[in-house]
Amino acid sequence: MYKDRREPLGNTAHVKFFSRNPPWENEQIGSVAEFWESRFAEASTDVIDHDVLFGELNVDYLHRGRRNDERQIWMAEGILFLRRLVKSDSSYQTRNKILRSSSRTGWANCPGALFDVLRAYCNDDSGSEGRDEGDLLSIVFSRGMDEDVDKGPCEAWYAAHKSQPVGSWLMLDHNDWLRDRAYVLWDWKRIQQHQLLKLFESVPDGHMHRPQPTTNELEAMSASFVVRETIFENGGLGYWTGNGHEVL
Repeated sequence: MYKDRREPLGNTAHVKFFSRNPPWENEQIGSVAEFWESRFAEASTDVIDHDVLFGELNVDYLHRGRRNDERQIWMAEGILFLRRLVKSDSSYQTRNKILRSSSRTGWANCPGALFDVLRAYCNDDSGSEGRDEGDLLSIVFSRGMDEDVDKGPCEAWYAAHKSQPVGSWLMLDHNDWLRDRAYVLWDWKRIQQHQLLKLFESVPDGHMHRPQPTTNELEAMSASFVVRETIFENGGLGYWTGNGHEVL
C-alpha cells in the first residue's frame, strides 16, 4: 500500500489510503513500526556493519525511519520475517542468512508514506480547505471522536498535538518517549484511572530523544563502505573485522 512513495504526492495509493485515517490511527501504525524497527536494528546492525557484501552495496545501518530506505524494505517483509530474525540465535552466520533470504524487491517505506500524508490532511473531504489550523484540528478531532469506539487514542493524540501545526501531526521527534509507551494505544478507562493526560504537560526530566548519527559515525560508515568494496572486488566475502582488510 505504500510502495513507490517516490512518485509525486497525490498520485500514490499510500496517500489515498492513509489520509482516510484520523492522525491518531496513523500514529498507531507509526508507533508499532518504530517498535519493530528498533528490534530489527538490534538484531541486524552488527551484520550489516561488518558483512562485506552489504558494505559493497552501501547498506545504511545508522539512520532510522524514512531516512533509511534499505531498512524499510526489510521491514516491509512483515512480522513473521522480523520475528524470525529477532528470535534467531545471534550468530553472524544465522542472521546474515535470514537478512539475505529477503526478496528485497519493489519499494516500500512506511515512515516515508506517513510523512507524505501530513499535507493530505489539509485537503481532506471534510470541507477543511482554507481553514486555519485550529479549526482543522477541531474538525478532524470531532470527526474521529464520532467514529471511534474508544476515545482513549484520540484524546491522547490530541493532548500531545493540540498546539502543533498540521505539518507536525505525526511522529514528532520530541514525542518519541510517548510512542515508546504506546500512548495512542491506551484506552480511555486507563487514561482516566491513572490520570495519564498529565503526562503531556511536560517532557520527563532526564529524557533523551533517540540520538541521530554523529558526523564521526557517518564518516566511519562511509569509510567502511570503501574498504568493503575493495575486499569484494578482490573476491572477498564474509565478516569484515574492521581491522584493515581482514575477513573471517
